[in-house]
Amino acid sequence: MAENKINMLDSTTVSDKTIEAFHTMWDSFPHGVLLLKSNRDIVAANKMSTELGAIEGRKCFQLGGLSDIHKGCLGNCAIEEGTSQRKTYQDKTIGKIVDAYWLPVPTDENLMLHFAIYLDPPTDD
Repeated sequence: MAENKINMLDSTTVSDKTIEAFHTMWDSFPHGVLLLKSNRDIVAANKMSTELGAIEGRKCFQLGGLSDIHKGCLGNCAIEEGTSQRKTYQDKTIGKIVDAYWLPVPTDENLMLHFAIYLDPPTDD
């Protein structure tokens, strides 16, 4: 697994075509989706992420009030290994199961998609 090291000075330029394709694919998705640089700058946010407070140019971890990468983040693994990463866990603070994904963008080694789907835990009915 990759270490939590990032290039905080990532100067990757993202084309308008890439951003337009992101919005075409993800704006109607019912959960927040972010297009991120390897340094965690938000390049684009789908409609749900924007409604939840995502701002392009800010760091993704700032959405949760953090000052550094979340300790469970698999973004570095996705970028460095070029493979999709998934982490599923129960967030007891919100009472949901979180199914989180980090997907490298094949056409740009410094970009990834990140999203999480929040599910209600199973009931004992």
